[in-house]
Amino acid sequence: MEKSLGIVETLGLTASIEAADAMVKTARVELLRRHQPGAGLTVLLCIGELADCQAAVAAGAAAAERLGELQARHIVARPGHGLDDWLSLWRRIDE
Repeated sequence: MEKSLGIVETLGLTASIEAADAMVKTARVELLRRHQPGAGLTVLLCIGELADCQAAVAAGAAAAERLGELQARHIVARPGHGLDDWLSLWRRIDE
């Protein structure tokens, strides 16, 4: 994966929608996957250039925090190629 990976984890559907909306409106990122492991958690993954991922994650986290539902946020700059296979197991946003 040549691009960077942005991660925002929220609690609740409303917080995840707000976070995703803020992420794509703020920076040139693609929402790659969402993962719902249970207990109301949603993990949103975006890809893009490092600066875009940083801006998108900051905006998504701020949007989720306004609802009091942010659990975690993180950036992985240029993740290793082995991560691609693992991420492919998660549901794409358009599925």
